Amino acid sequence: MFNDSAIVNEILQSEAEGYILKNTGKQELLAANSKIMDNGPYYSNEVMNIMLKQNRKKLIETNTKEHLTERETEILKLVCEEYTTAGIAEKLFISPRTVDTHRKNILEKTQSKTIVGLIKYAFENNIIG
Repeated sequence: MFNDSAIVNEILQSEAEGYILKNTGKQELLAANSKIMDNGPYYSNEVMNIMLKQNRKKLIETNTKEHLTERETEILKLVCEEYTTAGIAEKLFISPRTVDTHRKNILEKTQSKTIVGLIKYAFENNIIG
């Protein structure tokens, strides 16, 4: 019935055997009915396109967001607590240069450009609460 991606996603999670839109023509409706009667799933082309877009988006998000190491997570928490590079280095008994390297890696892995982006990432991934 509806082509909203959230609704299509909800329908798919309910393990529906098929889904067609309201504007489906008679031929497609008969084909869908026949396919489902033969124990096969049927999704209209528009629904399939929505599903493909959702899967592509999830794939991209999964592939681009690398997991942070324990040390990177620890440093990210301290960044969110407003520690300076020198403060983080002192607290963790590492050099400021090592902290900078970790910060650079964290920015790359989270695809953040600023401290605000890092804080947003930390909230979204339950690193800070």
